[in-house]
Amino acid sequence: LCLQTNCSVRDQLLSFYVKNVFNHLGVGSDKLYVISAFQVLQANMNACLPCAPSTRLTSAVKKIKKTFLKLGEKGIYKAIHELDILLPWIQAYIQT
Repeated sequence: LCLQTNCSVRDQLLSFYVKNVFNHLGVGSDKLYVISAFQVLQANMNACLPCAPSTRLTSAVKKIKKTFLKLGEKGIYKAIHELDILLPWIQAYIQT
């Protein structure tokens, strides 16, 4: 159950970034590259640990999304600056 929850949280965080954070970036090849890279990460995670996709957001991801929306434009910058925490966390998960 714990592994499934971790899988779900990571997947939801990747989806959050693609749908909410990167959606607000200017159009350009960099944006498309980053979105594509995140989608590849999601695919790698699914191959690494098959888990039932949950349509319900976990409470942690709900809290992040609520804070992001409350911060407005500052939320985009905060989310981008926290990628240096998120990406190694996901990479470590994929490699285990």
